This record gives sequence, C-alpha cells and structure tokens, in this order.
Amino acid sequence: MFEKQNIRLKNLRKYKALKELTNGWFPSAYLSPNVVLTFIDYMKKKRATTMKELANLYEMDKLYAHQMQMTQESKKSDEKDGYL
Repeated sequence: MFEKQNIRLKNLRKYKALKELTNGWFPSAYLSPNVVLTFIDYMKKKRATTMKELANLYEMDKLYAHQMQMTQESKKSDEKDGYL
C-alpha cells in the first residue's frame, strides 16, 4: 500500500514538473514522461512538426499497437483451439 502511494506521489511530481516546464502550452492529456519522449523522438525523426501532428501520430501509433496486440492474441487463441 505504501509503495503504491509512493509511486503515485512520484508520478504526481513528474506531472507537475512537466506542466511547469511546458508553462501550460502542452496538452495535459499527453503530460507523461513516456509520451513526451515519444513526441521528441517523432520530431527528431521528422515524422511530425506541429503539436497537432504529434498528437495525431501518437494516437495512430497507439491504435496500431493495440490492433497488433489484439491480432496476436487472436492468433494464439486460434492456435490453442486448433483453428490454425
């Protein structure tokens, strides 16, 4: 229990630090260290240049990853059931 509270407190501190660093211009829905690092990676690779492009690309990548996960789970289930 104490460990979960400690993790939440650390995450809250990171969130507040990112919000302060961005001075409110960065969408709060994307204020997590992993998402910010992903956005930086997109910019370095010139996959996106505007906040709108970054958000759209991130959402598309997230959707693609979810679809791939579902496909893999479906294949495993089919193999287990003897359909493949």
